[in-house]
Amino acid sequence: MEHQRVTRRTFLAKTTAAGAGLATALHFGLKSASAQQEPEKRNMQTSMTYRLLGDTNLLVSCLSFGCIQLQDDRLAVLDMAVERGVNMVHVNRGYTGGQSIASLGKFLKGNRDKVWVMLKSNSPDIDADLTTLQTDHVDILCVHDLNPDQLK
Repeated sequence: MEHQRVTRRTFLAKTTAAGAGLATALHFGLKSASAQQEPEKRNMQTSMTYRLLGDTNLLVSCLSFGCIQLQDDRLAVLDMAVERGVNMVHVNRGYTGGQSIASLGKFLKGNRDKVWVMLKSNSPDIDADLTTLQTDHVDILCVHDLNPDQLK
């Protein structure tokens, strides 16, 4: 068997082309599967622009509502944002010493079907947060500073 010498340039050209081909095949394969599904929608308003959030199939507003300063006396601001088409809210139990998540829970009681809820947490154990939010699920969970031992 005769071996051919491969130059670095040839090797890089062939592996780059192969990688690009594989990436293209995977991209179009995944896109065609998700393109068959209708995006999940909430609170669609003509005055707001919406986009798919990554590969989640969630159609979210280009503006989201961060609850870092949310308190009971400011729920009217959140209500106004939702009336104008905002459908993504995000919260962390540490915002305003826990008041923000409690206030969002009061808002969600009658408006859960209008918004996607993103919970930012330092723990994958979110049962207490779900109770405070008065809901049985969050749509997106962002876990910060996760220690791999917490996944067991």
